[in-house]
Amino acid sequence: MDLTEYEAQLRALTVGDGGEAQLDGLTPRALKRRLGQAAKRLGLALKWARDNTADAVVFQVKEARQPGRRGRRRKAE
Repeated sequence: MDLTEYEAQLRALTVGDGGEAQLDGLTPRALKRRLGQAAKRLGLALKWARDNTADAVVFQVKEARQPGRRGRRRKAE
């Protein structure tokens, strides 16, 4: 899948900026998925707003989280 259009939209933003993407015939889920994949390629993360409009989704650009330790926490001794 070609994500260059979504990557270009995200490159214009910096960490902390907010953005809005038009659905253009896509479902909100599909658009969020494509934007999320493009953000991951650029080393970014997105935070989605709960109150999206009928024809767009609203998001904020964040820094990608560093992978942490997975699994159960160790018991303190």
